[in-house]
Amino acid sequence: MPTLIGEDQEITRLSETLEVIERRIKQLKRERGKSKQELVTYRKYMWEDAALFDRAERVQTENVALTQEKAVLDVAVRLKRMTALSASPYFGRIDFREAGSREAAPVYIGLHSLFGDGHEILIYDWRAPVSGMFYDCEVGPAAYLAPEGRITGELALKRQYKIESGRMVYMLDSSLAIGDDILRDALARNTSEKMRQIVNSIQKEQNAVIRDDSRKVLIVQGPAGSGKTSIAMHRAAYLLYRHRGHISANNLLVFSPSEVFADYISNVLPELGEENIREATFEDYARSMLGKKVTFESKADQMEFVLSKARDADYVIRAASIAFKSSPEFLNVIRNYERQLRHTALHFEDITINNVCLLPASTVEKLYWEDCAHLPIMAGLTRLKDRVLSKCTYASGFVERKIESLVDKALVTRDPVKLYRKLFEDFHLIQQLADDECVCRGEAFAEGAEEPDRQSRECFAPTENLHAICKHTYKSLHAKHIPHEDVAPIILLRRLIDGEPRYANVRHLIIDEAQDYTPVHFEIIRQLFGDSSMTILGDLSQRINPYSGLDSYDVLGDILGKDAREVVELTKSYRSSWEISEFARGVLPTAMIADNVRRSGRKPTVVRAERPDQIAGLISAEMTELKADGMVSIAVICKTAHEASGIYSKLLPDHDVRLVEADSITFHHGMVVLPIYLAKGLEFDAVIIHDASSETYGAETERKLLYTACTRALHSLTLYYSGELSPLVAGEGKGLWEARR
Repeated sequence: MPTLIGEDQEITRLSETLEVIERRIKQLKRERGKSKQELVTYRKYMWEDAALFDRAERVQTENVALTQEKAVLDVAVRLKRMTALSASPYFGRIDFREAGSREAAPVYIGLHSLFGDGHEILIYDWRAPVSGMFYDCEVGPAAYLAPEGRITGELALKRQYKIESGRMVYMLDSSLAIGDDILRDALARNTSEKMRQIVNSIQKEQNAVIRDDSRKVLIVQGPAGSGKTSIAMHRAAYLLYRHRGHISANNLLVFSPSEVFADYISNVLPELGEENIREATFEDYARSMLGKKVTFESKADQMEFVLSKARDADYVIRAASIAFKSSPEFLNVIRNYERQLRHTALHFEDITINNVCLLPASTVEKLYWEDCAHLPIMAGLTRLKDRVLSKCTYASGFVERKIESLVDKALVTRDPVKLYRKLFEDFHLIQQLADDECVCRGEAFAEGAEEPDRQSRECFAPTENLHAICKHTYKSLHAKHIPHEDVAPIILLRRLIDGEPRYANVRHLIIDEAQDYTPVHFEIIRQLFGDSSMTILGDLSQRINPYSGLDSYDVLGDILGKDAREVVELTKSYRSSWEISEFARGVLPTAMIADNVRRSGRKPTVVRAERPDQIAGLISAEMTELKADGMVSIAVICKTAHEASGIYSKLLPDHDVRLVEADSITFHHGMVVLPIYLAKGLEFDAVIIHDASSETYGAETERKLLYTACTRALHSLTLYYSGELSPLVAGEGKGLWEARR
């Protein structure tokens, strides 16, 4: 049992700390009132006398007003932080005896730092260097890395607190890692409306990722429930603290898998006292690049096709097309195609003005290849205009415009969609552009063949089937609605041709669900954010599209450089109960084995209905029971959006339930129905799999899909089916679940 020491002193210390916080809050409220009044007065003065100001005075007065507004916002931020501390000032304490010192100094650790009236530190921010020992060290020898170097010594005490509404609930002394009691207490709770901060229960392996400053590109592989997204948000808060004054929230960007997911994580940074960072999906970027005139298929629509259209006539060939365009070989095709366009798509003409040839086409072409070919095509042509002008003995505005017009005509079209479509006119061209390592991925998808085992895409390369892929792509693009698998290649081709500038303002990029991106996506990311540091998080076991995404992270080293050749692996799962985790592992035996730190709970339940039309009623009854048992968030997870819409309409009359769709932008806490591809990254107290029959989950390709659905559950998991149970459950799950009829 942990030993309690100094309980009376701790109660006194808490009371004294709360008094300091209360004084700070009163002081900040006075400052806020004064600053607001000054700003209102100054703004009124500006409006009344604006007509009398000259230009310089207007600029000066506006700058003063902006400074005052910033002061008001700064006070508001500090007041928000102090208010948060008033409820729970700190959650941890370590007594550290530095080498050479006789006494150990107490270090109280909280969400934010707090200074006493004499400027002594009463509470250390959890991100401070010394605070790292709370997460990393046990009682005994300890060290931390300070700005002046490595500080060594020993921990004489490690204490954890639970303080609510300014009242000490309990405190524990322990030499063990955080979590034996406090972590399990936190994990036993039901889900909150949105993702919450976890500073009082960060584990050692998580802390190492959060504070890692050693590499430019940090790749994190973690099993379901390992806290990858939460780690990413806390890492963002750490970077804002560590590099304050050099980066701000505007310098960080998160690539999220969906708008719902972005909303789900939107509370974390504000809870940590930081401004929310920018968020975008890849589809947001695609829309900005392709413009309103070009329509393209969403990722969700592609998933609907993959998961529900297997009987369509063109399914086999499109699946092969998706797999091919998700391969590293296809990235090389696009790169080599851009190089080839310099030789085949550029046609230089004589520079002729008023029937006088100023420069022959051969000279113009020579100038391009000598001095401009190393640049992106359009940038090279811009430079060529200057080189041509420098060779002319005389020039005028008319001559300059004429030269610019003639040089611009060298590239007949710069439309990336047209150029991309042209790539698929001749499959021999793609064979030539692919590198020598382009092996036979996709032979099993030859027309008329049975659908292959798609656990991996090792057999999916286009040789015999390449002609059909080209024909299918050419036809699809002609319809002016771009399939999802062609969006990223078209954007990359445009970037290679235009050489658009990077997003220099983004200093750090966070990419979640990295396994769902293709090599082409990461090449675009490199071009957009190549100067930025990156945190890339994923789980290869949750790549639910069997044809698209990453098989491994090895390709990232080739694209993002040597910094991306190492992968940090998380080894613990904090989400599901032990029983649910073991059940999920039975569904996907190849999933990374993770230590489960949750306490035991109920076994997953498998329910067989006599007829499919009975399932909705059974699910409705269970939702009522789960709510009565205290389950706050309940998700009915379906394979497709069509399936989700059907069960939603049947549940709606009896329950306050929401349907999550591809265009949803907010995360609704409570009862929801959604397709599995929109549930990624989310978690729920209870998960109900609507249809776990062999007809819905019958193929090996669907193991990761079912695994991902099951691992959304914290406390309760139920699978319904009619007919035959999925072999993914029956074959591997015996003894791990209870049957119910």
